[in-house]
Amino acid sequence: MRNIYSKRQCAFSHIGSGIFLFLFVFIFAFMSVGKLDCMRLLADTKYNAKYPRLVDKADVLTDEEEKKLLKKLNKISKEEEVDVVVLTVENEADEDITAFADDYYDYNNYGFGDEGDGIILVVDYGTRDWAISTKGKGIDIFTDAGQKYISDRFVKYLSAGKNYEGFNTYADLSSEFIKQYKTGFAYDVGNMPKEKSETPTEDYSKRRKAARMVDNAKVLSPENKNSINSKLDVASSARNTDISILTLKNEVNDNNIMSYAKKYYNDNNFGLGAARDGVLLVMDFGTNAFAIYASGRAVNALHDEAKEYMKNDFLPVIKEGDIYSGFIRYINLSDKMLANYDSGKTYGEGLIPKKEKVLEVVKDSALPSLFFSIILCIILTKQLKTVKPEKQANNYALRDSFYLTDAQDLFLYKTLSKSRRKSSSSSSGSSRGGSSTHRSSSGSRHGGSRGKF
Repeated sequence: MRNIYSKRQCAFSHIGSGIFLFLFVFIFAFMSVGKLDCMRLLADTKYNAKYPRLVDKADVLTDEEEKKLLKKLNKISKEEEVDVVVLTVENEADEDITAFADDYYDYNNYGFGDEGDGIILVVDYGTRDWAISTKGKGIDIFTDAGQKYISDRFVKYLSAGKNYEGFNTYADLSSEFIKQYKTGFAYDVGNMPKEKSETPTEDYSKRRKAARMVDNAKVLSPENKNSINSKLDVASSARNTDISILTLKNEVNDNNIMSYAKKYYNDNNFGLGAARDGVLLVMDFGTNAFAIYASGRAVNALHDEAKEYMKNDFLPVIKEGDIYSGFIRYINLSDKMLANYDSGKTYGEGLIPKKEKVLEVVKDSALPSLFFSIILCIILTKQLKTVKPEKQANNYALRDSFYLTDAQDLFLYKTLSKSRRKSSSSSSGSSRGGSSTHRSSSGSRHGGSRGKF
């Protein structure tokens, strides 16, 4: 009996040990799975994006550049718990790149926390548009003034074709702005990062191979050519930006003049500083084509609307045959646009539209003079009895006069002024600080800015 009992006891002991071991393994496995599920759930509440923080659909980065940039974006985002994202596309943003950036961020689940804290930079290399979209804490971190500060620094690299440098600058500044926000005082109007002393990698002013005024078309007298060249040197020095003119005759047409301008600019080492800041006017007096090429900081200073203003001012003078005066107007306007940009103004704040100028002239004119002018015009009109109307419009044009058709301008772009719908919690403008906000198609609140490069 003792032996039987002992065997049974031993059997029960083994069974008990087995049950205990099974329960232990089961509980451990359950706890492990539960722990993993909890960790996964926690992670999902923070970050559950469908795509990486760098998506280079336009293929503007090398494999090595992509690897390094993605590593940096991941490091910043995880350490700061604020998503910093970059997306490049080509002809995908349609007409509203801001809405495209908002939707891409929202529908692909970027952002940390319940509010989706983060920032995304979208660059369309087909339309040459860029947009920044912020969400959650990103709205407070990256104010309107802060976004302008950041974009001013990465756009010049994108304009110069240095894509990796531009995105790297955006990433570094994003990290700096997030860290500053955590001190309790976000970078904003009156509180911006102190400019670091930056030594240009190349000083192109010492390597420029051509004069700022090159008259291959020979439309200027030697005296006028020298005079314009001197004025270009003075304006370029004052604005620390190359301002140049090139005339041609029967060398390029509307279709290729912009690419010609870019090649000429680069081949002759125009541009000041590391970003090669400058603006070049190229005019072909044989084909009647013209183009304005800008590089570096000038792409923001001489944006589309500013360029249109300039064109409407100096081109009519050149068409009338006064080429020298037209070039002087171009120089003065370039100088003024750059001066406005340096003072933090955009087009319109420091320039008086032509309609307003006309109104001012009319307002300041004496009524007797105006009355006399009207009477004189009536008398002269009555004397023009021998003038007959021409059936063809070209019969009115002067022979050999210069007429310019509009040109393609594929490389001259602007930072668009913002006109957003503002929420009750948003600031009304950069002068008072804060962030302008709007609603995306999903109803989410976003901040942001946009422009061209």
